[in-house]
Amino acid sequence: MKPRLTDLKWGGSIGRFSFLFWGSVFFAIKYNLDRLVFFYHNEPSQRWPYPYAGPLPDMTRMGQTTLFFALLLVALPFILAGVNLTLKRLRSLDQSSWLVCFFFLPYINLFFFVILSLLPGRAECAEIPRNKLDSLLGRYIPPTRWGSVALACLITVTLGLGFGLMAMNVFKEYGLTPPA
Repeated sequence: MKPRLTDLKWGGSIGRFSFLFWGSVFFAIKYNLDRLVFFYHNEPSQRWPYPYAGPLPDMTRMGQTTLFFALLLVALPFILAGVNLTLKRLRSLDQSSWLVCFFFLPYINLFFFVILSLLPGRAECAEIPRNKLDSLLGRYIPPTRWGSVALACLITVTLGLGFGLMAMNVFKEYGLTPPA
């Protein structure tokens, strides 16, 4: 399904490609608007608008309340658009609307976006014959109990090691306060 401007209306559902397209477009626009706000507020020390992969500084304590409120004002329309798109995608997947809460959780929302972009909707699943769908899953899930256990352990250990390495290397200073 091709992305259309009608995808942005409230209500209804949305396909995975349209969801991925509009989410990426809004992310790029928001990111560059944040850069303009930072440029306007003369923050040359920050090359990026703010660290997307790190903690946000406490701007109220740093005397930058105008910058904080400017960023908040810029974010509001994108929050509304993101909630709308996420709700539409959840509807197309026949999932609970309460899952939209993941949209507001830092870092988890990125994984949530990827998952919603990859999962086929109910209309896409209806087009696939049932035996074809079973064979697609059957290729990846072992038929035996111990094979399933081994696959689950492999996936869990891989994800655990990945997140552990990310925590040690990317977030090594997360939560530390700079010396006064």
